Amino acid sequence: MSSLKRLGKVRSLLEKMGGSIYSRKKLHKLVYLIQNSGENFGYDFVFHHYGVFSPLLARDLEFGCAISMINQDKDDALAGYKIALSEPASDFIASDNLENTSEDLIESLGQKDPQLLEVLSTIVYLNSNYYHGDRLTRKLKELKPNLEKYYNEAYELADKHYEITELQ
Repeated sequence: MSSLKRLGKVRSLLEKMGGSIYSRKKLHKLVYLIQNSGENFGYDFVFHHYGVFSPLLARDLEFGCAISMINQDKDDALAGYKIALSEPASDFIASDNLENTSEDLIESLGQKDPQLLEVLSTIVYLNSNYYHGDRLTRKLKELKPNLEKYYNEAYELADKHYEITELQ
């Protein structure tokens, strides 16, 4: 899939999120989670300190800024970046519809804290790498001990939206 096609899907996600999202970290988690619900964004993810991360998505965001398809503006008050649609982009590239994603899933996940999405995406990632049941829980506690207050809600979301083997 080409960079423009992938960015078209990211642009469609941003449109469904009201035109912007705060935090690159949150965007990575949302793309990962939505991709794992069946929508192909064309990204591979690896696990880093803050959870799932796609080097290709990071490069695509930089490319999107370079061609004025999206904007990334540092927000010192939030200690992060606001990623937003860039209006001129609509003149030369259309958003690519998210055909396999429910509006409810986008709305539900889009309203969640980045830390909750970090825990949820870690659960989904671990499950896809053959961590199940108690083994998944132990690994989650090892990787994300500082985010324990999000575990219960993340497990509920995982149970609701993803096929997690032997959850908790």
